[in-house]
Amino acid sequence: MDAKSQKIALFRYGLIAPLVLELTLPPGELTRRAREIACRIYNFPYSRRTSISVDSLLDWVLRYHEGGFDALVPKPRDDRGHSRAITPQIAELIEGLKRANPGRSGTSLLRDLPLSPDQHRPAVSAATVYRFLKLNGLSTRDLLAGGPLQPHKNSWHIEFIRIEDRRILTEWRRSKNKTLWQKAVTVLENQNLLPEEIAKKVERPVAEIRKWIKAFNRDGLDGLNPPRKPYANAQKRDAALDQKRRRILEILHNSPRSFGINRSNWGLPSLAAAYSRQHDEPISRSTVGRLVRKSGYTMKKARKVLSSPDPEYREKVDLVLHTLQTLKPGELFFFVDELGPLRVKRYGGRTFVRKTEPYTIPQNQTYRGVVTMAGALNAITNQVTWVYGRSKDTSAMIELIEILFNQHRSASSVVSSK
Repeated sequence: MDAKSQKIALFRYGLIAPLVLELTLPPGELTRRAREIACRIYNFPYSRRTSISVDSLLDWVLRYHEGGFDALVPKPRDDRGHSRAITPQIAELIEGLKRANPGRSGTSLLRDLPLSPDQHRPAVSAATVYRFLKLNGLSTRDLLAGGPLQPHKNSWHIEFIRIEDRRILTEWRRSKNKTLWQKAVTVLENQNLLPEEIAKKVERPVAEIRKWIKAFNRDGLDGLNPPRKPYANAQKRDAALDQKRRRILEILHNSPRSFGINRSNWGLPSLAAAYSRQHDEPISRSTVGRLVRKSGYTMKKARKVLSSPDPEYREKVDLVLHTLQTLKPGELFFFVDELGPLRVKRYGGRTFVRKTEPYTIPQNQTYRGVVTMAGALNAITNQVTWVYGRSKDTSAMIELIEILFNQHRSASSVVSSK
């Protein structure tokens, strides 16, 4: 009897001593005393248990009366050293796969245990497989002991692809889903290309390619396409988003100045800032934009349109548009206007001066003369022709028309609008 078994037997004897010291007890007294003992908390040796059942106490009493103190010693299991989860058929399969490739891990062996499609995956854990390999001398160290040194294991090399997995990966490669295509290429081309070459081919980072390879070696296709975890409380999330949307609409229908924001109109950053101040809850610009669009609103920039106090403005615009639309080949259309007279003087701007030298332009200064300009905008080529003169009169217009006539001698007619 070893020290561990002896200590456990002494502890059991200490529990049942009040029940076995008296040879005769009234009917029911043994069970009553056993219940009192079972109600207490104990620190069992070599165990995490803290309580004992009445049936176990009565069983120990019976064993003590029949076999004495030795009957309280725990008996070792008959199948000690043998796994109950690994059947002989599974053990034979594990040994064959491991001897064929001593570098394979227990997780990889567990994934490839089924031999045929009608076989289901056995209820064996990875820890059980590792224990089986160690007890039976099938670990990588044991199999390679005394043999030639094996090259360093490539962590980014796919060890094995099942026939069913290869069929599904081929379907992924032909699909229009880009993500599935990238994952399929990563696995199927692993034998021919390095992860860096695969990353260039599928246009994904090398770290992502290595993560996919590692996931496939660990969990097969389930690792490449794991199911999305459902949100714990979708109704609660939808209610919170709806409340945020209503709060944002309330803020949107007020002026930014009422929330202490020095703006005349709203923007996504200002809406997020006003929401955080009003409800003491942080919110991002993207969330504000998504909730605003969901409410049927959108941010638009005001478009500036031309207007005129002339009551015949619309009729004149229609006439110009009609003239442009009915131009014949060889005909030109110009917009003519005048500017001036402008006084010639110095204006402010940028220039190179010393750091200590001030650069100023006096508001009142002596003018150096005046200048006027007449210009014509070609409505077809969008080019401008202009002429400078001393005064804005008929002579300036005649000079501009002569310039246009000399520039466009080949035109059949020239139409102008002022």
